[in-house]
Amino acid sequence: GTILLNNDKLLRVYELIKEDYFYQLAHQKIYKQILNLIDSGSVANRVTIAPFFRSELKDLGSSYLRNLMASADGIVDIADYAISIADCWRRRELAFKLKEIISKINNQENTFDGISGEIIQSVENLAIESQDKPQLIQNVISEKIHDLQTGFSEELISSGFNVLDEIFGGFNEGYLVI
Repeated sequence: GTILLNNDKLLRVYELIKEDYFYQLAHQKIYKQILNLIDSGSVANRVTIAPFFRSELKDLGSSYLRNLMASADGIVDIADYAISIADCWRRRELAFKLKEIISKINNQENTFDGISGEIIQSVENLAIESQDKPQLIQNVISEKIHDLQTGFSEELISSGFNVLDEIFGGFNEGYLVI
């Protein structure tokens, strides 16, 4: 809804979420339609998305779009909201994987090593999925400060900014995209 009120807000969330991150299928379809409209050079708003609602989401009714638009005013920071959506998606994916693993645990033909390896791989894949996208600089800096405070260190690379490197000692590979 927030993006329908102001298409510029898409710039704040485009790299943070995908359509399948939304729990409700209707919201997945709405987000995809917004992307399609904007990608085609059109404005995505209440008027341009209404035909989509009438054809693809007719079972929801016109009040759904009104309620969606009305609730959009309550979102203070769309990037934080998008991060929450992505986090919920990762949790749902992890829960789904855990159900699969529990099923495998109950099958006596599966070995402990095989099951534990699958658990590790599933969690690593979710972690990689969440780090494939650029991160907000404030999140990267906050994480780096936490690492410095806790004494955690990895092999770091120069950011290319001498002042930042003096303060932080560099960044983890892939954390800084310019």
